[in-house]
Amino acid sequence: MAQAGSMLGSGGVTVMEEGTSMVWAALRLMEFFYHESCGKCTPCREGTSWLVQTMRRIVSKRGRMEDLETLTDLCQNIAGRTVCAFGDAAIAPVLSTLQHWRDEYEELIREADAAGLAGLPELILPMAGRH
Repeated sequence: MAQAGSMLGSGGVTVMEEGTSMVWAALRLMEFFYHESCGKCTPCREGTSWLVQTMRRIVSKRGRMEDLETLTDLCQNIAGRTVCAFGDAAIAPVLSTLQHWRDEYEELIREADAAGLAGLPELILPMAGRH
């Protein structure tokens, strides 16, 4: 797994249909990590929340190119700064999809720009009350 660039974990493999949005897949994983975070350390508790919010904005075609830098900055502020390894695992989907499928993020953002939606507030989905 390490030779393939994967981090140690469950060793699970996810198979997706051709054409699956990797940004959407990363968002679903981030929502899982946000939900499962114990909330004891600030980088993980707050960082996963901000990652989910930023990715939801991109997926809902309201993202801005600056959001890509925000995602990277958030991941860097979580990496190595949590009580356990959960935070490092949580950022992996974002970092790997930004590395390998950045064009998918950029396409969603270009669609937002073309539609005049970039930067507009997204549909607010409930996140409060988790921690």
